[in-house]
Amino acid sequence: MWRYQKKPKKGMLTLHDLDRCQEDQGCNIGLRQVVPGNYLNAFPEDDRYTPTHLVWPEFMPSDPSYRLATFTLTNMAPLLKSLYKEWRAAVLKVRQFALEQCHIPYSLDLNANQPGQQSTHRSHKSALYIASGVLPNIDPVVTTGHDVHVPFLFWMSGCCVQQNAQATDPLENSNSSNNTQNVNLDEAWDNDVTPLGAKTNVSAFAVYISNAAGSGVIAAPVLQLETLLQGVYKTDLDLDNVILFPGHDSVCSELKNDVSPWFQ
Repeated sequence: MWRYQKKPKKGMLTLHDLDRCQEDQGCNIGLRQVVPGNYLNAFPEDDRYTPTHLVWPEFMPSDPSYRLATFTLTNMAPLLKSLYKEWRAAVLKVRQFALEQCHIPYSLDLNANQPGQQSTHRSHKSALYIASGVLPNIDPVVTTGHDVHVPFLFWMSGCCVQQNAQATDPLENSNSSNNTQNVNLDEAWDNDVTPLGAKTNVSAFAVYISNAAGSGVIAAPVLQLETLLQGVYKTDLDLDNVILFPGHDSVCSELKNDVSPWFQ
């Protein structure tokens, strides 16, 4: 059981540690972790924001422990309340894409560990890789409540890889290989030397929204989002380019594999 306590610094304490830390300013249990009080009881103008998932529980396995982890406030960021509904709709659209276009099963069998036994996910020969995050406000830094940093952009990107002769491209434009080799998707993606294999279909997309009043969700190619992120993070010419899905020569960034119009 956990109890939240307002302290000079952010923190979350167990009941056992609560008394021990009452008068001990050196107590360092969770000092840097955001707690609900950091969003509440703020100045009136700060009541515009709501904690929003960076990784949504809908994309996690059915085990409650995985989904509960997404509600940790360090895995969330402040989004304008007026934008929440539209961003939430975009997330559900990504989930719809996973189910209907990438053919990811509703539930994954994470206990399929016996030799020769496959999870329902792998036997389905499909995988959806998702990257998501926020871009911080840097100049100037924007905060809400008790020093909770407000990002200026929420983003999510996905890349679907299907090893299935019947795989359907959402835009009815097949990006499949004619190779007839049978390939394990996990091994193929982790090892660039291994070809993606038999009629492998790749489809990728990005969605993002500016954390400003009146903004709307933008659906775009992965390459466009990478370019946007690079403008923020590549502060030196010697730094590597931002690549969200680096496997197989960044095949997910290729415009021929873009299916972002499906989200519009």
